Amino acid sequence: MHKEGTKGSRADDESCNVCAWADRASGPRRTEGRSTGRRLRRGPQPRAQPPPPQVKAQLEEKENKKFPTFKAVEFKSQLVAGRNYFIKVQVGEEEFVHLRVFQSLPHEDKPLSLSSYQTAKTRHDELSYF
Repeated sequence: MHKEGTKGSRADDESCNVCAWADRASGPRRTEGRSTGRRLRRGPQPRAQPPPPQVKAQLEEKENKKFPTFKAVEFKSQLVAGRNYFIKVQVGEEEFVHLRVFQSLPHEDKPLSLSSYQTAKTRHDELSYF
């Protein structure tokens, strides 16, 4: 898991799939962004990194359909009692979904969970807290 609170340090662990995805997708630096009054960390457009496979499976189960295209195009994160990741995912040629994925604290040893999602989004819809 990555360590918060230590200025400029980050210790990655292979078990942290979303963090590893976010690091690969955004590169080493992130900028600060604000959305609906809540502080979210924004990552630039990912380099065609797919979200973790268990997230895709959870969305397909909830929507009762398969997504042949599942490519992340943007993400933001929010530190809570764990971490929320807000991910804009392209699921069709002009079809997008916004995902909120929760990563629990390390000592809880829980899998990633798809907390919420929004369908019928476009490439230009702002990715914000929901």
